[in-house]
Amino acid sequence: MTRLRRILLVVAILLVGVLVFVYDVIELTGSIETLALQAMRGLAILGSLVLMAVLALSSGARRMKAPRGLGRLLLVTIGVMLLAVALGWLPTTRFVPVALDAEAMEPANVTTVFVSLVVAFSMAFVAIEALLLVRQLVFHKRKKGTKRTFTAYLVALFASCLLTLPLLEGVPGFLGITIFVVAIVLAAVNSFRQGWVVYLSRREKLYAILYSLFLMITFAGLGMLTAQSSFVSPALESASAPVARFVGLNCILAATYFGMSFVSTLFHLPTAEVYERKQSELSSLHNLSRLVNQVFDFGELVATVPR
Repeated sequence: MTRLRRILLVVAILLVGVLVFVYDVIELTGSIETLALQAMRGLAILGSLVLMAVLALSSGARRMKAPRGLGRLLLVTIGVMLLAVALGWLPTTRFVPVALDAEAMEPANVTTVFVSLVVAFSMAFVAIEALLLVRQLVFHKRKKGTKRTFTAYLVALFASCLLTLPLLEGVPGFLGITIFVVAIVLAAVNSFRQGWVVYLSRREKLYAILYSLFLMITFAGLGMLTAQSSFVSPALESASAPVARFVGLNCILAATYFGMSFVSTLFHLPTAEVYERKQSELSSLHNLSRLVNQVFDFGELVATVPR
């Protein structure tokens, strides 16, 4: 994808964010509150997630080798966590209980509305980056059932997100809980797909161990922030309940997957020397074959053979 298209994608995402912000500010004053406009707002946010996914796919990160991809994701995740914590410390950022639901929280002022959207969009982007990287690693040297298992997780993920929409409040609660649990189980099942670890050199495995450990800790912390934080959780919920569920489930997926990556790479570390030796032997054979082709002209060799 060209740089111009990426810029257009970023502009489109920012434009959606501005429109949602304007709507939320108007809704905060009590001027409008219709089901149709709320549905359009929800669709706009879902559309922005699609644009983020396209932008992430076009960034070239998916073509990175595993250690570099892990390191890049770690930097992005830590940056977003620090941003969320810093915004939560702003003195003007606060939430108040919703009048009809004492457990639900809503922004108390315009600043909180803006901060909530920034946190939601930032964490959604991190969740998309994590999901795409995990998909790339899971599909490395994939087996017969790999695609089926990962697709099942995606179906459970999006079904769980859709059930958080206000339009589906009448759906029985046990159905939403069941799908949520199924998504977690499928995330754990996909975490055993660690075939990419075998093909790393010793140095790459050392980097992978370090990055996987910190990613596991970081996404576990991010998941706790989305579930228990006095700021992040209401910020995500007020911005978009489907986005909050999307971020939460993908934090579970990432923490579980990178935890398994840490263990798997640690156990494969003793075999790194054997793999590097085989790679060196194959490289030597390839170089020898190329050298032979350069030294001997096959056409001249055929011409000298007696008939």
